[in-house]
Amino acid sequence: NLIRDFDHPWMALADTLPGGFDAMFHGAREIFGIAGRWRRPPYASLGDEDMERLGGFFAGLPSLEKSI
Repeated sequence: NLIRDFDHPWMALADTLPGGFDAMFHGAREIFGIAGRWRRPPYASLGDEDMERLGGFFAGLPSLEKSI
């Protein structure tokens, strides 16, 4: 259930964002207050619009308790 509810949607979203998984991972770290999303070139960073999409993704996830 965890893979179906969390991992698959997470990786599917990564395929739609500029910079892919790496940029998404750094964006997630900013959303959760761990670190900033910005990286020096040649690495990609998510823009504000993509950060809103990522935040919406997290808001739309099912409760972890329901998936365990």
